[in-house]
Amino acid sequence: MSETLSVILSEPRPGDAERQQLVASLSSGLTSRTTVDLTVIPHLYDLEPSGSTMQFLRETPGPMIVVCWLQPRAAFWTLRVSDVEGRFANEETGPDDTRRPIWCLGVVPGATDKTILDEVDRIIGGEPPLQAAVQVDSITPKRREEKIRERWYPVIDRDRCSGCLECLNFCLFGVYGTDTHDDILIEQPDACRPGCPACSRICPEGAIMFPQHDDPAISGDAEASLTELKLDLSQLFSGADATTLAATERDHALSEMKADKKTDQLDSLVDELDDLDI
Repeated sequence: MSETLSVILSEPRPGDAERQQLVASLSSGLTSRTTVDLTVIPHLYDLEPSGSTMQFLRETPGPMIVVCWLQPRAAFWTLRVSDVEGRFANEETGPDDTRRPIWCLGVVPGATDKTILDEVDRIIGGEPPLQAAVQVDSITPKRREEKIRERWYPVIDRDRCSGCLECLNFCLFGVYGTDTHDDILIEQPDACRPGCPACSRICPEGAIMFPQHDDPAISGDAEASLTELKLDLSQLFSGADATTLAATERDHALSEMKADKKTDQLDSLVDELDDLDI
């Protein structure tokens, strides 16, 4: 691949010095590739679909490499949720698929700056880094600034989703809905309770991911076994370990939500009493 290739480097969430150092190393290495057009963006998963950075990604033409702190499969479908069009170039597709390729490289356990840069070199055609005499420190990548917050919401792998709607029937928080074709829709992503991955456990196809979860099978690792996640909603109270865990996670999240509402109501009452001129 001889033409300039857009490379997007997602920053980690704040507070991790080791990861920030890795970002600096990756940024230096990527800017030393003459056919790389590098842009650094905030944490991909925390971006709002309506924000300026996702709009930039939608408008970026041609092939793209996205380097981020998510499993590659989760990163791709996070982009697709925000209508960033393309095909998942990590996997082979048929010759008739003319969509632009998007490679997603995850800075996940086991990955290093060298393994990421080696993969970038493979994609762009094996171009070696510039010679050491080049002052790569003087090259400043483009940077997208956007105010973000930490988010927690499900990401659906549409290639796996069968449209069974078990997630819609299971979730009690109003996260899911359906579109005009009765296809599943993440209607209110931010209604999801932080830390709760219960719906991913009852998805029969293992199509629901929570990219920030510790379990690789839930966070989107394509190599992780999904055996324990392929469960039917009718098994919910049958005693199966994973479905029992899903119900427990959901009910715990529901209890926390009710407790939060009571606290908010109490705070409102206290504020109202403070406002009274007694």
